[in-house]
Amino acid sequence: NLPVAVLVKNADDDFRYFLCNPAYCRMTGRTEAELIGRNDRETGLFPGQEERLQQLDARTIAANRVNQTVEVLHFPDSGQRVVERSKIPLLLPDGRRMLLITYQDITKITNFIESERVVNDSLAQMVLDDDFQNNIDYIFAALIKQLKSDRVTLLVHDQETGRYRLAAQQLGNAAPYTFDNVLETFCAMLDQSLRANRLTTVSDVPGSPYCDILRAGGVHSFIAAPIFTGNQLYGAILVGFIARRRYFTDIDEGIVCSTANILALAAIRSRQSEEIRRADREKQMILNNIRIPLWL
Repeated sequence: NLPVAVLVKNADDDFRYFLCNPAYCRMTGRTEAELIGRNDRETGLFPGQEERLQQLDARTIAANRVNQTVEVLHFPDSGQRVVERSKIPLLLPDGRRMLLITYQDITKITNFIESERVVNDSLAQMVLDDDFQNNIDYIFAALIKQLKSDRVTLLVHDQETGRYRLAAQQLGNAAPYTFDNVLETFCAMLDQSLRANRLTTVSDVPGSPYCDILRAGGVHSFIAAPIFTGNQLYGAILVGFIARRRYFTDIDEGIVCSTANILALAAIRSRQSEEIRRADREKQMILNNIRIPLWL
């Protein structure tokens, strides 16, 4: 039960899989019976990459040197993984040539580092520009790219009426969709969690209470985070996934919460900048209307 995925290929038998450990089966989503005795082409694990991988295996055996790299692998059953991969040529006592391959899954670490970069870039954007709409456009685009989401929406809460309005929306690969006919009902369901400053994550919308509301928009998964300015609920950021279902990780939740905090700071900065500009205009109007005596 090593945390490192291990695979041994038989270099003398067209690099067919000789053995693998449970971690490799978990990583690929395949059983040992589905893997042993088959090569990369026959397992179907790496569509379009089979020839490249076999050529790399052959070069490693020929050079008789350890080959290490970081790769992004796409598995049909378990999705994209970032792995630190080592290929080690082996010669067994009976003369058979084997290739030992280890995979250290660094997806979470990589995603965390990338998420931190997105947060830092968003903060830098807010410092450089006090235009709230410009900041929203930049932050939403970064969030869509990082989470590979289909839609990011900003909902703003009205303190007097207690209702929410759709203030901004940016689309990834999703078709335009309006919340107008379901917005009030949807926000009423979210309201208690938002007021309690709690994150709402729904990975399976069709199997949730939100199914009837979001069915028309084709939403499979969503995550909603409240935005507070001071002690007041400013609104919420909603990240939706339409093309596929998303099982949210701690890193996903962290970046959405961080984005909500950045939007709160951006809203505060935008309001403060507008107050300063308004004060400057009023000051200038006063100066423009002061009559200076000619004898001064």
